[in-house]
Amino acid sequence: MGAAWSEEVELASGELIVLKRTVSGVGLGELGGSGYVRTLKMTLLVKGSRTADPPQMFEAEDVIPIIFDYDAASKEWVVVATMNDCNVWRKLGSPRLPYFEYRTSRGVWRYVELSDSMIGKSANVLTDIDLGGEKPYVEKSEKMHRNKVSAERFGSVMKEWPFNVNCQ
Repeated sequence: MGAAWSEEVELASGELIVLKRTVSGVGLGELGGSGYVRTLKMTLLVKGSRTADPPQMFEAEDVIPIIFDYDAASKEWVVVATMNDCNVWRKLGSPRLPYFEYRTSRGVWRYVELSDSMIGKSANVLTDIDLGGEKPYVEKSEKMHRNKVSAERFGSVMKEWPFNVNCQ
Protein backbone atom coordinates (compact mmCIF):
# COMPACT_ATOMS: atom_id res chain seq x y z
CA MET A 1 0.00 0.00 0.00
CA GLY A 2 1.23 3.49 -0.67
CA ALA A 3 0.45 6.96 -1.85
CA ALA A 4 2.16 10.08 -3.20
CA TRP A 5 0.65 13.58 -3.33
CA SER A 6 1.27 17.30 -2.80
CA GLU A 7 -0.59 19.32 -0.20
CA GLU A 8 -0.95 22.90 0.95
CA VAL A 9 0.35 23.56 4.47
CA GLU A 10 -0.12 26.80 6.38
CA LEU A 11 2.85 27.65 8.60
CA ALA A 12 2.43 29.49 11.93
CA SER A 13 3.65 32.62 10.12
CA GLY A 14 0.63 32.41 7.80
CA GLU A 15 2.73 31.46 4.76
CA LEU A 16 1.14 28.78 2.61
CA ILE A 17 3.69 26.26 1.32
CA VAL A 18 3.37 23.05 -0.67
CA LEU A 19 4.71 19.75 0.64
CA LYS A 20 5.35 16.76 -1.58
CA ARG A 21 4.60 13.63 0.44
CA THR A 22 4.91 9.89 0.12
CA VAL A 23 3.87 7.03 2.38
CA SER A 24 4.19 3.29 2.12
CA GLY A 25 2.78 0.78 4.56
CA VAL A 26 1.16 -2.56 5.10
CA GLY A 27 -1.89 -3.54 7.12
CA LEU A 28 -5.61 -2.98 7.40
CA GLY A 29 -7.39 0.32 7.80
CA GLU A 30 -6.15 3.82 7.14
CA LEU A 31 -3.53 6.11 8.60
CA GLY A 32 -5.13 8.43 11.12
CA GLY A 33 -8.18 6.22 11.35
CA SER A 34 -9.38 3.41 13.55
CA GLY A 35 -7.70 0.60 11.61
CA TYR A 36 -4.15 -0.65 12.01
CA VAL A 37 -1.53 0.27 9.46
CA ARG A 38 2.15 -0.34 9.96
CA THR A 39 3.90 2.59 8.33
CA LEU A 40 7.06 1.53 6.61
CA LYS A 41 8.23 4.93 5.42
CA MET A 42 6.94 8.47 5.15
CA THR A 43 8.59 11.45 3.46
CA LEU A 44 7.91 15.19 3.33
CA LEU A 45 9.64 17.62 0.97
CA VAL A 46 9.08 21.39 0.82
CA LYS A 47 8.55 22.57 -2.76
CA GLY A 48 9.43 26.17 -1.85
CA SER A 49 9.20 28.76 0.92
CA ARG A 50 9.53 32.52 1.25
CA THR A 51 10.26 32.15 4.98
CA ALA A 52 13.53 30.20 4.83
CA ASP A 53 15.57 27.89 2.65
CA PRO A 54 13.71 24.59 2.45
CA PRO A 55 15.19 21.75 4.50
CA GLN A 56 16.30 18.42 3.12
CA MET A 57 13.63 15.75 2.74
CA PHE A 58 12.19 14.51 6.03
CA GLU A 59 12.17 10.71 6.08
CA ALA A 60 10.86 8.62 8.94
CA GLU A 61 9.79 5.10 9.66
CA ASP A 62 6.89 4.12 11.89
CA VAL A 63 5.83 7.68 12.80
CA ILE A 64 3.02 9.77 11.33
CA PRO A 65 3.66 13.52 10.97
CA ILE A 66 0.85 15.79 12.16
CA ILE A 67 2.64 19.19 12.19
CA PHE A 68 5.12 20.75 9.77
CA ASP A 69 6.29 24.27 10.60
CA TYR A 70 9.13 26.77 10.75
CA ASP A 71 10.35 28.14 14.09
CA ALA A 72 11.51 31.68 13.28
CA ALA A 73 13.10 32.19 16.72
CA SER A 74 15.46 29.21 16.39
CA LYS A 75 15.53 29.31 12.57
CA GLU A 76 14.67 25.61 12.44
CA TRP A 77 12.12 23.58 10.50
CA VAL A 78 9.97 21.42 12.78
CA VAL A 79 8.03 18.19 12.36
CA VAL A 80 5.87 16.76 15.13
CA ALA A 81 4.73 13.19 14.60
CA THR A 82 2.79 10.61 16.54
CA MET A 83 3.11 6.86 16.62
CA ASN A 84 1.22 4.17 14.84
CA ASP A 85 2.13 1.55 17.44
CA CYS A 86 3.96 1.28 20.76
CA ASN A 87 7.21 -0.12 19.34
CA VAL A 88 8.39 3.27 18.05
CA TRP A 89 7.43 4.88 21.39
CA ARG A 90 9.70 2.42 23.21
CA LYS A 91 12.44 2.76 20.57
CA LEU A 92 12.50 6.55 21.09
CA GLY A 93 12.87 6.28 24.85
CA SER A 94 9.23 6.05 26.05
CA PRO A 95 8.56 9.80 26.10
CA ARG A 96 5.91 11.29 28.41
CA LEU A 97 3.48 11.80 25.50
CA PRO A 98 3.00 9.80 22.26
CA TYR A 99 4.52 12.58 20.11
CA PHE A 100 7.97 12.98 18.62
CA GLU A 101 9.59 16.23 17.55
CA TYR A 102 12.21 16.58 14.84
CA ARG A 103 14.14 19.78 14.06
CA THR A 104 16.69 20.78 11.48
CA SER A 105 20.24 21.59 12.47
CA ARG A 106 22.35 22.83 9.57
CA GLY A 107 19.75 21.33 7.25
CA VAL A 108 19.82 17.86 8.85
CA TRP A 109 16.79 16.47 10.71
CA ARG A 110 17.33 15.31 14.30
CA TYR A 111 15.02 13.89 16.97
CA VAL A 112 14.55 16.14 20.04
CA GLU A 113 12.36 16.10 23.14
CA LEU A 114 8.85 17.43 22.51
CA SER A 115 8.76 21.19 23.15
CA ASP A 116 6.11 22.47 25.56
CA SER A 117 5.27 25.06 22.90
CA MET A 118 3.99 22.26 20.63
CA ILE A 119 1.39 21.00 23.12
CA GLY A 120 -2.08 22.04 22.01
CA LYS A 121 -1.08 22.84 18.42
CA SER A 122 -3.44 21.53 15.77
CA ALA A 123 -2.37 19.29 12.93
CA ASN A 124 -1.56 21.19 9.75
CA VAL A 125 -0.63 18.25 7.50
CA LEU A 126 -2.94 15.59 6.11
CA THR A 127 -3.51 12.85 8.70
CA ASP A 128 -6.49 11.07 7.12
CA ILE A 129 -4.36 9.45 4.42
CA ASP A 130 -5.83 7.03 1.88
CA LEU A 131 -3.16 4.39 1.31
CA GLY A 132 -5.15 3.14 -1.66
CA GLY A 133 -4.19 6.34 -3.46
CA GLU A 134 -4.39 10.03 -2.68
CA LYS A 135 -5.49 12.82 -4.97
CA PRO A 136 -2.41 14.36 -6.65
CA TYR A 137 -3.02 17.73 -4.92
CA VAL A 138 -4.80 18.31 -1.59
CA GLU A 139 -5.85 21.87 -0.80
CA LYS A 140 -5.76 23.22 2.76
CA SER A 141 -9.57 23.47 3.04
CA GLU A 142 -10.10 19.84 1.99
CA LYS A 143 -7.34 18.63 4.30
CA MET A 144 -8.79 20.41 7.33
CA HIS A 145 -12.19 18.83 6.63
CA ARG A 146 -10.72 15.34 6.19
CA ASN A 147 -8.52 15.63 9.29
CA LYS A 148 -11.65 16.03 11.45
CA VAL A 149 -12.38 12.32 11.00
CA SER A 150 -8.89 11.21 12.11
CA ALA A 151 -8.36 9.60 15.49
CA GLU A 152 -8.09 12.15 18.30
CA ARG A 153 -4.31 11.99 18.80
CA PHE A 154 -3.78 12.87 15.11
CA GLY A 155 -5.77 16.13 15.34
CA SER A 156 -3.51 18.00 17.74
CA VAL A 157 -0.67 17.51 20.20
CA MET A 158 -2.57 16.45 23.30
CA LYS A 159 -1.33 17.34 26.80
CA GLU A 160 -2.25 13.90 28.16
CA TRP A 161 -2.15 10.37 26.78
CA PRO A 162 -5.25 9.61 24.71
CA PHE A 163 -7.46 7.13 26.54
CA ASN A 164 -7.28 4.64 23.67
CA VAL A 165 -3.46 4.47 23.58
CA ASN A 166 -1.83 2.34 26.24
CA CYS A 167 1.83 1.52 25.84
CA GLN A 168 2.84 1.92 29.47
